Amino acid sequence: MPPPSCPPPSYHYPNLNPDQQSVTSMTYTTGTSGGHRPQSLYWDPSQQSYQDVLNPVPEITNMTTQGMPQRSYSLPTSPVSNSKTESRYGLDPQLLPSVVQVIKEDRIQWEGKVFVSESKSSVPPLSSTRCTLEDRGNATARFIRCTSYSFPVEAQSAQKSHLPLGAIVCPLARPEKGERDVPVCEAGDCVKGCAHCGAFMSPAMSWQDCGQRFYCPFCDKHNEVPWQSYQPTNQGRRVDCEKKPELSLGSYEILEKQTAAASPGKLLIFHSSPVSEGTDQKSSSGFFSSNKVKSIFQGPDSSTSLAKECLSQGCNVHIFMFSQQEVGGAWPGHIPFHTGGGVICYNSLQSEMEQECFRADLSRCVNMQMAFKVQLRVFVSKEMRISGCYGSFIAGPDSCCVAMAALDWRTALAFEFSHNRSLDETRGIAIQLVLPQFLKAVPVYINSLRKSEVLLPGLRSSVHQRLQLRSLIVSMDTLCTASQFYPLILPLIKLPVLENPLSISTRALICSLQSSAAVALQLKLVREGDSCEESLQRLLVEDKSPNGGASYADFLFHLHVNALRIIV
Repeated sequence: MPPPSCPPPSYHYPNLNPDQQSVTSMTYTTGTSGGHRPQSLYWDPSQQSYQDVLNPVPEITNMTTQGMPQRSYSLPTSPVSNSKTESRYGLDPQLLPSVVQVIKEDRIQWEGKVFVSESKSSVPPLSSTRCTLEDRGNATARFIRCTSYSFPVEAQSAQKSHLPLGAIVCPLARPEKGERDVPVCEAGDCVKGCAHCGAFMSPAMSWQDCGQRFYCPFCDKHNEVPWQSYQPTNQGRRVDCEKKPELSLGSYEILEKQTAAASPGKLLIFHSSPVSEGTDQKSSSGFFSSNKVKSIFQGPDSSTSLAKECLSQGCNVHIFMFSQQEVGGAWPGHIPFHTGGGVICYNSLQSEMEQECFRADLSRCVNMQMAFKVQLRVFVSKEMRISGCYGSFIAGPDSCCVAMAALDWRTALAFEFSHNRSLDETRGIAIQLVLPQFLKAVPVYINSLRKSEVLLPGLRSSVHQRLQLRSLIVSMDTLCTASQFYPLILPLIKLPVLENPLSISTRALICSLQSSAAVALQLKLVREGDSCEESLQRLLVEDKSPNGGASYADFLFHLHVNALRIIV
């Protein structure tokens, strides 16, 4: 967003009429609503007819929610139909669940307010909503955001729901303005964690026998407290709870002394010549010469072994690609991907715009603060286990332990959970209630992912560009992922450098967008019929894709029909 001196811009979404396009920031009295959001549409799976399968709820008026004023909602607000959004099955796009409406409702509820993250708090605001997150014993959604905040008690229920149970973790996320920095503690001053499983001390530990023992929920065992760190308890909490971050906060850092070791760092590679597979054209190991169907995202053994060597040394690899030729172009992207780096592609450096992007990317890469030779371990309740981990690293045999060559504040990792046994509801871990209104916008993002250039390349898609996009998407946090698959479209008619409020505000907006992007963004002017029009059409994710992807309406119809087949 622009600096405070500039007026906040109106957000523009594809195919919305003018009275639907403005989203105004609103601030009301402090208060939470228990995570309930207005439900604009509902799906009636009992309907057997495929016509009118989505019924709009009548207009809701005089709705009172804690933390929200009474006001009238005209809820069905989806993109206006056109030739590309219309469904071949006759669905009205204006009656479909709308991402725009979901974002708008969440902003009305939480914009400018404080969300308190506690052990039994409600569903946090969306990542697209600007609000203050306060840690009161539970890590805020800036660091850990779960795919669902209601886990089924039984494993069978989780399998039947087909909902992914997991969390997106950003270990080095930056607190927003107005939020408290993560406190740093000396290792010798911290209360020691579980001696059985190695979990660090946290508010999740429960104290017993007046503070002489504590229970670890991660391994289901009890620990004796050494007399040096003993403190009595009051109503189940240690009396020094507020003085020690490890007892009162969900996020804190422990500073430990490190022994001298080899200095890790960044390796920047500038590649301008064509990448070839080698002189042995008869070999079947090459990417293009093989008769087997291979994915461009499956690296050869040579790149994997080199990436492991970089990992052991804490070497973070970045490749800047200037070559247009595609021969063997799949190989260079795997090493940066596995070392926490990236591949950045340019058409050429002849234009002033490309040069400016290169300078910005190089400066960001060199100046980015990073942690090297990172070791991550995730602990979950005894009833659950880590069944998968995903991100820009080489997966090891143990899903709960991840080794990375480097890690910065933008990088996110995904962890998937599975049941070991039934959950204990008395501890407040989970409930069996599934709230479909929180998931009504999911089909838009799923369809956009299916049509993305990574999975469904267009006519002008290059291997280098797909590798670059893949390395970015896999390590994106929730906010960047949502923006990637449902991008905002900001209309800019003219961009002269003038000293007037409109020009200054517009340029400030562009600088703000550049500062929040992982790589330098290019400003493109696209006219109807231009060769680069396809790149603009890809941003209209609710339309039919130029490379064959279904529109949102048709994809939603497909989901509904398959749901009926399962239910009936």
